[in-house]
Amino acid sequence: VSPYTNGRGIEWLIVVVLPEAEFMSHINANTRATIFLCSATILLALLVGGLTSRLVTLPLVRLNNAAKKIARGEKDWTVNFSRITELSELGRNFNLMGGEVQKRTEDLSQVNTQLRFMATRLVEVEERGRRKVARQLHDLVGQNLSVLNLNLDIVRTQVTETHFADIAHRLDSAIDLVENVIAHIREVIVDLRPNILDECGLMAALFWYGDHFSKRTAIEVEVYGRDLSYPLSREAQNTFFRVAQEAMTNAAKHANVQHIRLAVVEDDEIIRMTIHDNGRGFDPTAPLGLNCCGLLNMRERALAAGAELQITSQPGMGTTVEMKLPKDKLPPIPRN
Repeated sequence: VSPYTNGRGIEWLIVVVLPEAEFMSHINANTRATIFLCSATILLALLVGGLTSRLVTLPLVRLNNAAKKIARGEKDWTVNFSRITELSELGRNFNLMGGEVQKRTEDLSQVNTQLRFMATRLVEVEERGRRKVARQLHDLVGQNLSVLNLNLDIVRTQVTETHFADIAHRLDSAIDLVENVIAHIREVIVDLRPNILDECGLMAALFWYGDHFSKRTAIEVEVYGRDLSYPLSREAQNTFFRVAQEAMTNAAKHANVQHIRLAVVEDDEIIRMTIHDNGRGFDPTAPLGLNCCGLLNMRERALAAGAELQITSQPGMGTTVEMKLPKDKLPPIPRN
């Protein structure tokens, strides 16, 4: 204690002397304790926050995963919540919605299966009808007209224009008419069922039809492709040929085309046929009008065969019809 006077009534002063090292050691210890407590508090807060966040977000993650499973068509997607009342209610509603979606999906799948079966049956009935009508036209109408034409020719040779000029003229007109009818009937028979499809295969039939179509319509037709390495059933060949026939006929009737390109290619997985024309095109998103029967026929045939049909077009840019048939949709047909 040292005497001390500062003029304010204080006459003593206590002075404490500590070594600097000892003094700083206490300060450092307090600092370390404070930092440790702060760090522990922060870690505890992060842990509590993480657990709380996981408790809240885990049900949402489950909902998201279940929604993805529903989108993929999986059946094991039910979610169970038991901790949070609101999320439990959300989970129950989600399960109800998912069950309804699954039921509707199954119903839609059954309807698609039935539609495909009906389309297959319609195509089969149509092809049988085509073959029957073609045979009847050839065996009955065609042969009878040929006999009639022969008889008219015989009669015509026996009538001289000197004495029966009017009769000779009428016979010439009748002969021309019969010949035109015979030619048209042959065209109908070819359209109904070309024999070359059964006798020589798909590519030969497409090359022949392209040339035949070009001569009949004066539209330039190019056909590209080679014989397929993968043997096709009669039904598959019919599908490719009829789709090509329908696409080209539609182009000639409605698109005012000058050129059509048809190509058939195959790889290890699919057989692809593309028909492109340079016609006026149309808007595929517009409502179908009265001339939509050809498009519907092509879609029905592709559906029946298990093929995918895509039609792309723009006004003034032509139309492209593409049909893709996966090879695994049909069993291989052994070549004879």
